[in-house]
Amino acid sequence: MTTWSEKTVSHAEWQRVQTDFINRFHALNKPKDMMLVCVVGTPEAKTARLIAALPDGMPLYDGFVEIEPEQLPNATMLLVGYDEQWEALFGPRRAAGPS
Repeated sequence: MTTWSEKTVSHAEWQRVQTDFINRFHALNKPKDMMLVCVVGTPEAKTARLIAALPDGMPLYDGFVEIEPEQLPNATMLLVGYDEQWEALFGPRRAAGPS
């Protein structure tokens, strides 16, 4: 089972979180149930909502709050993970675009 969590970050923090996530993703041999997505917003927004899917037993990222799968948004953009896993979760109706 996958644990979902979210955090609203500044654009400056976004890069740090994404880089850390990529490093951990590779260190764990790219698990299929691990991904980082961004909620699609307006280009002029000063913050972004990041959502992380983590394998069971993995601690949440600093500042992220656990959410239920039912709380996942309709429009996301895949930042880290597998396209096919993202499409299976968000499908064409919920997907904002490819990674």
